[in-house]
Amino acid sequence: MWLDIRADLPEDLRGVYDIVNMRLFIAAIKGTDLLPVLINIMTMLSIFANVNVSAAEPGGHIQWQEINLATVTVVSARPEMDRTILEAILHELQNMSYADWTQHLAQLCTEQGMLDAWTDQYRVPPEYRVAWSQTQFGACEEISLASYDNSSPDAEGPRFRKLLDSAYPELIKGVTLQHELEVTVARKAA
Repeated sequence: MWLDIRADLPEDLRGVYDIVNMRLFIAAIKGTDLLPVLINIMTMLSIFANVNVSAAEPGGHIQWQEINLATVTVVSARPEMDRTILEAILHELQNMSYADWTQHLAQLCTEQGMLDAWTDQYRVPPEYRVAWSQTQFGACEEISLASYDNSSPDAEGPRFRKLLDSAYPELIKGVTLQHELEVTVARKAA
């Protein structure tokens, strides 16, 4: 089943989920698109959630994990390693102002009437940096296809994808992106 999370939800998805887990939507949602997405997620949540084994609790929960672009840095296994390409990618990431909504997600949940909204941050451990950097590259590619100018081979989108492709030699030598994951949890009011 294909679902456009921005469009009206089918009736069979309304109020049926105890928990909705969202992950890495930063590549798909601009700040201006966030409110309709959040409202749809809230619509999917049940009024009473069976997350407690002994009894149903009021309201289903969302759990939303995103990358906080404000925390991204470039790190290397050794200080003398060339980091030029990953530094250029970092510069591009820091200019994606439409993706700053991740830092305010708990507040938006509260403003929409959700309860017990909070966000916690988790630094990606060093042993996972290469894998998470590759994940970040995939998200960046999606962003470049959806949000950048792709009208010609020299346009912003193709240029950024070439930059991503050229970063792999640095990545396999131990230069990676370090960032924090933000997990936001909130409960639907009964």
